[in-house]
Amino acid sequence: MTSAGVAQGVWRGGAFLAVANGVNPASLREYEAWHSFEHVPERLTMPGFLAGKRYVAGRGAATRYLTIYDLDDSSAVESTAYKHLLAHPTPASLAMRPAMTDFRRGLYRHGGQSGSGLARHLGWLTWRGALPDGLLGLAGRDPIVSVRLGTSIAMAPHPAFPANPGDGGEAHHIALLGGTERRALDRALKRIARAPEVVGNVIEQSVFDLILAY
Repeated sequence: MTSAGVAQGVWRGGAFLAVANGVNPASLREYEAWHSFEHVPERLTMPGFLAGKRYVAGRGAATRYLTIYDLDDSSAVESTAYKHLLAHPTPASLAMRPAMTDFRRGLYRHGGQSGSGLARHLGWLTWRGALPDGLLGLAGRDPIVSVRLGTSIAMAPHPAFPANPGDGGEAHHIALLGGTERRALDRALKRIARAPEVVGNVIEQSVFDLILAY
């Protein structure tokens, strides 16, 4: 178990970047090819970007994607190379941006992880307020195989998309739970959301399925 500092194993580094978005249904197939074979691999050439994982939830018009990048530390998103990449997208990236909807991203300081194994499903919970005790201890309790915690860090907005709360609004926490069974993982998230420190303060709660790990 890693309580703080630099993560090892399933999750790596001292920080992580989470990017979520929808896609125009007419562009889903094009988006999948671009994001898998160009976009994420390109990001992983940036200094301080260690690994990436792509997830999806929903179907059709309700499809929502989540990408998590493990970072050495939060300074990775401030590098000259990364800022240049954002400001000078490839032709394919420039063409795809109008098809992306409800774009949100957040930068998080690694706050500890437990468990092992890359699970098929990922429970995602963000909330304002205090961090409940015992969350890291959930790993190893069926269906949860791993837990990662984080706390938001303010960051500059993406140059091509409107600012969102994850860019630097009110500080919040995030819990990422790797699980083996979707419905049981959803129930586990709901139990956490009912904790006194969390109830009434949930920002987002979802279960995603793993597409690809880099």
